[in-house]
Amino acid sequence: MSTSQTLAAYAGTDGRVKTQADVIIAGIISWKRSSQAAMIPLANFESPTDSATYPTVQPYKLKGLGDNTVDIEGFYNMNATAQTEIGNTGIYNGAYVALDLLISRTLGKGYDNVLGWVSNFTVTNAINNQAVQFTATISVDGPFPAYGTVT
Repeated sequence: MSTSQTLAAYAGTDGRVKTQADVIIAGIISWKRSSQAAMIPLANFESPTDSATYPTVQPYKLKGLGDNTVDIEGFYNMNATAQTEIGNTGIYNGAYVALDLLISRTLGKGYDNVLGWVSNFTVTNAINNQAVQFTATISVDGPFPAYGTVT
């Protein structure tokens, strides 16, 4: 007999981009985390093979260096208290930023204070009464924070 389960999905992705001084400089409307680890093959004469007829060596591997990136899309914060109304938004290629990546705004859960460098940056503007949008790739600096409470 199967167990009764309840699906608790969350709609939407939320978050913010901050300076190291904790000033919110952009609102995130979507984000995507990519994580990878390099594998280092350790091929030697004792490595296993995948077939007796036409053997191909299948070496054991060590886990090498890892890397995380976050692709974000959002709106500039043009709030005068952050001194961004003069066009200096604080988010640009090469900027060091902190991200709050929310899974659920209601519960306040996600990834808090993800530090990284803006490594790819694009601005989009139109004359149709839309807010100025941007996309950026953030190269995460150090380990990716554990899932938990976002402050």
